[in-house]
Amino acid sequence: MFTNLWVRSNYTLLSSALSIDDIINHAVNNNFSHASLIDTNLFGALEFYDKCIKKNIKPIIGVEIFLNKEKVIIIAKNYKGYKNMILLYSLMQQNKKININEYSDLLVLRTCENFLKCCIFEQGKETILKTLYAIKKSTLLKNIYLTKNELNSFLLNKDNYTQFYTPEQLKKIEEIIKSIDLTIENEELDFVSITPEPKKKILEECLIGLKKRLKTTTYPKSYSERLIQELDVIKKLNFCDYFLVVADYINWAKNNNITVGIGRGSAVGSLVSYVLGISDIDPIKHNLIFERFMNLYRKGCPDIDVDIMDSRRKEVINYLIDKYGIDNTCGIVAFHRIKIKQAIRDVGKILNYSDNVINLLCHSIPKEIEDNFATTFLNHDALRKNYESYKELFDLAINIINFPKTVSIHPAGIVLTKKKIYEHVPIYKLNDNEYVTQYTNDYLERFGVVKVDLLSLNTLTKIQTNLDTINKNHNITLTFETIPKIDRKTFAMLSKGENSNLFQMESYQMKKMLKEIKPQSIEDISIISALGRPGTQDLIPEYIKNRNNPNKIIYLSNATKDILKSTSNIMVYEEQLMQIVRSICNWSWAETDNFRRAIKKKDKKILAAIKNDFIAAGLKNNYQNDDVEKIFTWIEKFASYGFNHAHSIAYAHLIYIDAYIKANYPLEFYLNMLLANEGTISQNKMINMELKKLSFNMLPPNIFISSAHYKIYNNQILFGFCSINSINDETGERIEEAMKNFAEEKNFINVIGHLAINKISKQTCEILIKSCCFDSLGMNKTEMIFNLDEVYEKTKIIINGKRMFLPKIINKEKDENFEKQWINEYLGIDFYEDFFINIRTKNPTFLPLSASSKSWGVAHSYAKIIAIKIITKNDKEFAAITVEDDTKLIDCFCFEENWKNIKSIAEENKYFVISIKQSDKGNLLLNLKNL
Repeated sequence: MFTNLWVRSNYTLLSSALSIDDIINHAVNNNFSHASLIDTNLFGALEFYDKCIKKNIKPIIGVEIFLNKEKVIIIAKNYKGYKNMILLYSLMQQNKKININEYSDLLVLRTCENFLKCCIFEQGKETILKTLYAIKKSTLLKNIYLTKNELNSFLLNKDNYTQFYTPEQLKKIEEIIKSIDLTIENEELDFVSITPEPKKKILEECLIGLKKRLKTTTYPKSYSERLIQELDVIKKLNFCDYFLVVADYINWAKNNNITVGIGRGSAVGSLVSYVLGISDIDPIKHNLIFERFMNLYRKGCPDIDVDIMDSRRKEVINYLIDKYGIDNTCGIVAFHRIKIKQAIRDVGKILNYSDNVINLLCHSIPKEIEDNFATTFLNHDALRKNYESYKELFDLAINIINFPKTVSIHPAGIVLTKKKIYEHVPIYKLNDNEYVTQYTNDYLERFGVVKVDLLSLNTLTKIQTNLDTINKNHNITLTFETIPKIDRKTFAMLSKGENSNLFQMESYQMKKMLKEIKPQSIEDISIISALGRPGTQDLIPEYIKNRNNPNKIIYLSNATKDILKSTSNIMVYEEQLMQIVRSICNWSWAETDNFRRAIKKKDKKILAAIKNDFIAAGLKNNYQNDDVEKIFTWIEKFASYGFNHAHSIAYAHLIYIDAYIKANYPLEFYLNMLLANEGTISQNKMINMELKKLSFNMLPPNIFISSAHYKIYNNQILFGFCSINSINDETGERIEEAMKNFAEEKNFINVIGHLAINKISKQTCEILIKSCCFDSLGMNKTEMIFNLDEVYEKTKIIINGKRMFLPKIINKEKDENFEKQWINEYLGIDFYEDFFINIRTKNPTFLPLSASSKSWGVAHSYAKIIAIKIITKNDKEFAAITVEDDTKLIDCFCFEENWKNIKSIAEENKYFVISIKQSDKGNLLLNLKNL
């Protein structure tokens, strides 16, 4: 009996070329009864265990640790040993002292033992190991040399293992193997509780919440029956605590003025979620289905995701730690795996290829084959040619695809347990203040460990900041709840396609849909959001045609008509699929949810079985065979497109709130955008153009009235000192503070002297001059810069509280070119001339886009690229490009040969000289070049 005992996988990051599959397949191919995994952590332990069991291989699991400054291996002999191993390792992560003798059912082996041989690659694949070492050390591959010991660190097989070990050593290995019998058991749910009687508590809280939501004690039957039905399922599945805990931290956040989302995911379909305050969407009003979220047929814990403003999410996590304990509250590990483009970048660097070559190779990989690159790239002519030219690079890159490179914390998941977390699963120290479970969420529930999801959402921070600014500026109290649900101004703005900087609506595709659909309700926004996903975009033309011609729609049956009328005979939502199936088959909601999940898997065997069940149920429910067959085929077509209505309608409300603020309070909307990315030149240009369309302006900074940061002034947005390129927050705030005390006559000498006395540097004064801060003084910038040295040095000399020298100003003629260059460099905006008008004045052949359509073929314009969509068809690449100037937005195409010529310079949000001609087929063909 033999196996490679001390085997590291690639979970010992960038230090082993063996994947879990490599280790297990090696055991299978050599008829070894056991396989072993001993990493420096336990990241891969459960993946290894499950795959071993599936392949009928007995797993050996251990971990390398330092014990009394000596590297040793501890191996779990059985389940009790496994539990002791994860406990011991977790305590070491917390820097707690341990006594190894207190932990039973463990084998402790010194790594210097002569029967232990560390295995980190397959024989003949040393270069992959060297590649990983080079990436880890950020050095060239040619600088990596394996030691003699490392060269000997390959997996032994059935033909050669006797060459490396003596009979005595083999006997020792066999004794170790025989002493191990590991079965990892599942554990009962262990979730925190806030009450000893959760079933009683949840009913009480729900009745209080229902009264609050409906503002009555006489509940409609539809609500009382639905609530009883949902609570019955929740209680039977033993998830009362889960709902109560989630509701508790959401309500704590709200009570502490931390903005929480309206709702997210299928949990929005629950009335219990609504009345407990977990979501703010009435599921009965929006015809949402609880069983899409949870039902008695579903295994596992319900998944309630909660959006929290990103700037204060940490406070909510700290609340959980304070309430349930630091040993009972923990993040979840996330592995950053090497994908193909990262692999090419990493390998390209260690092979000393230039950034240009690496970027070219990465750019050549279509997005749709990134996940299965190794098996598909040779089917693409361009990639095959690249492979032939850079074979070594590609071969090495392919071999490290999907290797874990680094670990971090899951962006949302937090686990909460009654017992200490490391009594269930091992923990890992990320940094001084942060621990994570060593197992990903895929493996946690089997150990009774359940997560809650707290997602950071910047949009919530943005919206709340806007509301705070609006309420302060206008002396009102505008909240999520008080914003009117039907606002003509908001829907008019959206219908014009004015979607820039709106949550989940920013793409060109959304702009086009908004203009074509012209939403008139939040439900319309929900439909647009659901149809705007990549997989559903082919349905958009049919939806628009049906929406505009409702009398011409031909429904498959009355059942489908009643359900799909609201979405113009397009199955937009998963809930609609469930409604149709329930209507045809007369199944329960739980059974229809099973059907929905099965049909979305696209498995042929499963499809055949559920089709038979569907037809049989339909016939039993008095439908004709042909009709049921036709409806099933139609359902199958749309099933993969269906989106979760619960999530979509919740996010539609958030989109609407964002749009309402933009439509009704544009100055506050753009002000806070500017403040969020202060001093970003490109943003200044874009927002200035947006404001001009709305008849507002951005005002240049003024030394007397500007503050440190942007602000609204006289119904315009005024630049602040910190928004000037090259002036940081500290300096900007010191300038504001200094100017508060300015009480002299407003002239150049006095202002410079005042700034100099307040220790604002001469270099900073020069930047202030160049960025228009002194324009109100009546001198041109060239003149001020010319006199600055002498004025600054003389006016800062103060004796007995008086300025001793008053330098004479030397007149200087304005240098217009320099002054414009300065403004562009420090502010990014020419405040004194319209950008496009100025361009067309200097270049009389340029036409505005609004006029150029009259003379396609000869028209030249200056415009900005708004969007580029690269399309691959029949192995040929072309682009759909949208351009815009101050007069019009136009959609164009750039086909294969022309696209090859311009793709290296074409970039969104950049300006180009463009020419457009109309093809014989009516397409608008674009060419462009730099000015």
